[in-house]
Amino acid sequence: MGVPPASTTGPTAAATSLGAKPPANSGSKNSRRKTQPLDLALTTHIRLLARFLKEDDVPKPPSEALVRAFDQKFCTDAVYEGLSQLVAPAALDSIHEEVEQLRSAQNAKSTSTHLRNISRVPETKLISILTAVHAFGLSEWWPDYTGNFNTRYNNAHRAVALSTFQDAANTHAYNHLTPIRSQVNNMDLLVRMYDHYVHHYLKNQALAELKFPGATMGKYKKTAMYKRRQRLQKAREDYLIEQGFPSRVVDLFHDVEAVSEDEFDEARQVYLIRSKPGRSTQVTEFAAEIDKRRLQNKSMKRGARQPVPRIRPDQPIEPSVNALPGNDTPIDWYDPTWFNERDDWKVFFGNSAEAERWKNMKTAAFMETDGNETFAKYQLPSTETLATLAGNDGNDEVALTEEQKEQAKLLKQARTRRKGQVKDKGKRKASEDVVSDDETVPGPSKKPRTGEPSAAMDENEG
Repeated sequence: MGVPPASTTGPTAAATSLGAKPPANSGSKNSRRKTQPLDLALTTHIRLLARFLKEDDVPKPPSEALVRAFDQKFCTDAVYEGLSQLVAPAALDSIHEEVEQLRSAQNAKSTSTHLRNISRVPETKLISILTAVHAFGLSEWWPDYTGNFNTRYNNAHRAVALSTFQDAANTHAYNHLTPIRSQVNNMDLLVRMYDHYVHHYLKNQALAELKFPGATMGKYKKTAMYKRRQRLQKAREDYLIEQGFPSRVVDLFHDVEAVSEDEFDEARQVYLIRSKPGRSTQVTEFAAEIDKRRLQNKSMKRGARQPVPRIRPDQPIEPSVNALPGNDTPIDWYDPTWFNERDDWKVFFGNSAEAERWKNMKTAAFMETDGNETFAKYQLPSTETLATLAGNDGNDEVALTEEQKEQAKLLKQARTRRKGQVKDKGKRKASEDVVSDDETVPGPSKKPRTGEPSAAMDENEG
């Protein structure tokens, strides 16, 4: 297993690629930006306030009634009264129930990264964050994603979000996301990060959903599926390297497109593996064995989160994107029968002999047997018309008399003479501007004047 890589365009191309050495896998990644932990913590906080607990939750514009109620309530100094108002007992009970659900064991093992991050926030911190929204006077935290970011309504939501975030982060609510304390207290940085996420990223999602309902969900599923394939490809490759397999075997899983797609089954809580056209049965079974051994090793590690199982359904599921791995993938990744049919032209020509005749036929032979007959079916412009379009109508030149030729010659000489006079005039003008030897020129001069010895002459004479 692990024949050197070959192109997938057919047996001929594959033969020319045998023995080609694949490029070395750099394996290096750019270091994480220093603000990435802060960005993750702030994103988690915003999604907590908005109740976007799953990656596929789509933002929607607030109702007109909600915005109108806000404007009526905060159009006067009543805003200051709202900042210190008490939260109703019914609202507090609802918050406690919600926090209990957020911190449940089921959410701690959720496939949603945001929900897992939220479930790790201490209970008292979650209660404090959600209570602050009601204490400010908002019935719910719901920015106007599609509107102007600088309205009173959106400014109030920004202030609530960043104020509660700073309080939570400075009291260790998001320690598991490791934000840097100095960045947490940098309000200018927080405002820019908040506006980018809420009024750019989420805004684009909301607008796309209004224009094409379901587009955001479809895009998320494809992105999430591709990321899972990336992680699985890297895990398989790392396992083979750790086990000491040679590069010809490791390269079978060097490309993300060598890994099958999958989709989540809500009822069974598993990922269903989609089919991978073109991949050999041997490589498919080898991949399954790699995953089995990887999971066995991971189950023995204390504290390791067990991944959601991937199973192959009884009825094959077609992939959403049928893409093949690159040319660096060894040729035995492909099923031989499938590979050989890629350049099999007998379906078009009727038989293999006819296909070979067309491939090897010289141009002259082709024109004699097929080309001339085919060419005659097309109506093209006449040769004279094509010559005119190409500028090759040289036969239409006008014949000149001897007198006309002499006049043209003299006219050319006259033009040449006038050009020469203009050039001479410029030279004379330049020569008149030259200073004579007797005149004194201020400033240093590289060329000594006549009658004055240079420094070099003095040294030689001395």
